[in-house]
Amino acid sequence: MNPLCLNHSAVALTKTFASSSKPQTPPSLPKGTPRSPMNASMAPSAASFAALGRLSPIAQWFQSAAAPTGPGGIPLAQIRQNLAGIPVQSDARELGPKPNFIALNEIASANTPAKRAAFAELKTAQAKLAAAEAKALTNEQMVETRRNAVDGLDTQIGDRSMRLAAGRERVKELEAELLRTTDPDDRRALNTDLREARTDLRNVEIELSGMRTRLLAANTSLSRSERALATSKTGVEAAQRGLGAASAKFSKWVKDNGLSHNRELRTLNEQLRGAERNLARARARGANATTLQGLENQVEFLGQQRLGKVNELNARIEAFEPLVDIRQNHHTITVDGDRVRLHDNVATYATDTPEGLEGRSDNDGQAVVAARLAASGLSADKQQILGIVSGHEGSFSTINTWDRAKVTAGFLQWTLGEAGSGSLVGLMKEIERRDPAAYRERFQRYGLDVGGREIELTRPDGSVLRGSDAAEAIQRDPRLAAVLSRAGTDPRIQDVQVAHGASTKIDAVRAMRVSAGGQTIPMGQILSSEYGVGLMTDRAVHGGEGSVRDTVTAALARFMQANPQANLSNPAWAARAEAQVVAALEAVDRPRARSFHALSRAHGSFNP
Repeated sequence: MNPLCLNHSAVALTKTFASSSKPQTPPSLPKGTPRSPMNASMAPSAASFAALGRLSPIAQWFQSAAAPTGPGGIPLAQIRQNLAGIPVQSDARELGPKPNFIALNEIASANTPAKRAAFAELKTAQAKLAAAEAKALTNEQMVETRRNAVDGLDTQIGDRSMRLAAGRERVKELEAELLRTTDPDDRRALNTDLREARTDLRNVEIELSGMRTRLLAANTSLSRSERALATSKTGVEAAQRGLGAASAKFSKWVKDNGLSHNRELRTLNEQLRGAERNLARARARGANATTLQGLENQVEFLGQQRLGKVNELNARIEAFEPLVDIRQNHHTITVDGDRVRLHDNVATYATDTPEGLEGRSDNDGQAVVAARLAASGLSADKQQILGIVSGHEGSFSTINTWDRAKVTAGFLQWTLGEAGSGSLVGLMKEIERRDPAAYRERFQRYGLDVGGREIELTRPDGSVLRGSDAAEAIQRDPRLAAVLSRAGTDPRIQDVQVAHGASTKIDAVRAMRVSAGGQTIPMGQILSSEYGVGLMTDRAVHGGEGSVRDTVTAALARFMQANPQANLSNPAWAARAEAQVVAALEAVDRPRARSFHALSRAHGSFNP
């Protein structure tokens, strides 16, 4: 269709619109027509619209229809404007020496209990040294203050001593002159002066006595402070030795375990072993020379790849420094009136992205979580359990983007995951289903969306990132991280977080079926105490639903092996089984389990 035909169509549309008393909408494009940009053959000429001034409303509609759009049909220009309108204030802070998490995770990229323990020991030793140094500095300042007090009293005592000597001399002089004088008037005057001199002398003696008492106390305090300083310096030396030992132990752990804990090298090892097995099988069945040569080339190539990776890792291990100075960037970002505070370089055993961020909105916290749970309509048991889990995980706007999960957000810390298709995608889809307006306002207008089963990010230039690429882009972008955090302060989204959390982390997990001893039952038939459901929920949030099922299944298998006659559908047997399952869940993370100790352990006490 040429521009002239479009002009005639526009005139016809104008007449149709003008003749109707009801609001009209422009005709929709044929089904399947791309939303953006318009097909070139259908795009109206801007010049042709300009030539027909009376058609400006229609021209405006065609122009908006032709404009490139992002998720939810929001124009790219609006997405650019929304993102550009987010103010960011940043400053850098020197944190001093911290465990070298950057080099650690480049080498030992897999997270294991041994790695966590080694990192925690070094971090504890560094914290002890920092505390010892702070205490020594405080004591040093106290010694300086008290030494100045002693010096000041010494000076004052010297001054008063001279005044005392002068006062005594003055009294002697007046007494001698009084003995020589016979004139009554002179004697009266001398007696007056003598009384004043003696009064001044007594005052100086009293002041001097008080100062000497204070000096004695000040010297005693100074001595105590000097002893405390000496003790704290000894503490610093001990902490330095402890840090040195922890650093050496940490470096040794990296040296001993770096190769075995590197995911890339582990993958290469698996690929090489697979190629060697394929070659061995081919030789055994008498494959032809061409096939054997191809498999041998593959083995040789993978062997070279593995050797290169080993050499690279060994060089990093050799250069590894346990402690490095960390410079942390802090961002204050205002999104739709809410202030979000984020910082990078989060020193943990799991940090693999130094540019990754952590923080939350100022308008959020555990008090907000408690209030929203109280208004949720959930049972008191569910409210209490979700509140305890949230205390470990964060509040509605809590976000972190520094580990393998790429982006983790919300009061139960849903994640995007390495592929950008994790549980946070499910939460976002639930928000869109329950409240499309909130979804559009908090996500789509900034280019964030869900496509199928993965996260999508429409960039201001119109390019679209999906899955892991989108997750990595959000991971390092303070503005996008702040947008996700800010969404958590929207009451509509908080309500969805609560409902979705209860549904997926409590109800759905209790409904999972587990098998042991030839019996298959819902998990909730075993885990029915407040305490048991609390541990189950915490593990589902912190380790994933699969982790819960594996732990429960293994514990039930041990129980059935010891009690082959047990009928798990019988409440008495189920109660005994729950005790063993709860013990297994406790053993996974005892510190977190302790936070649920106030809950009832009685089988059947959980009120769904």
